[in-house]
Amino acid sequence: MLFENYLKEKIMKPYWKHKNKKWVCPKHIPSAIIPVTISRCWFTNCSSVRPPIVRDTPLIPKCEWFKCDKDNGKPALRRKTSKYCSVDCKNKNARHAYNLRKKAKVI
Repeated sequence: MLFENYLKEKIMKPYWKHKNKKWVCPKHIPSAIIPVTISRCWFTNCSSVRPPIVRDTPLIPKCEWFKCDKDNGKPALRRKTSKYCSVDCKNKNARHAYNLRKKAKVI
């Protein structure tokens, strides 16, 4: 009984494959891989429907300087062609790396 419930809840549910380009109906052997444009499983007696489309929110790149607090105490967004939000953060990172190398030489 428990195994049947597990199959119904976890394994037998349709899921996405290839980042929202195709979905899989696992009720068949082999599982049916169906394009995103089809909303129901194309096998005759199957009741599966396409799972809801999940839109990934793009990651907003933040400044790479670990002590950046230019956005009200949080790391600011980086510039288009840089790892840092400003020249100030770039210079702080360079100074920090230089001081770490200098300390490593002394020890």
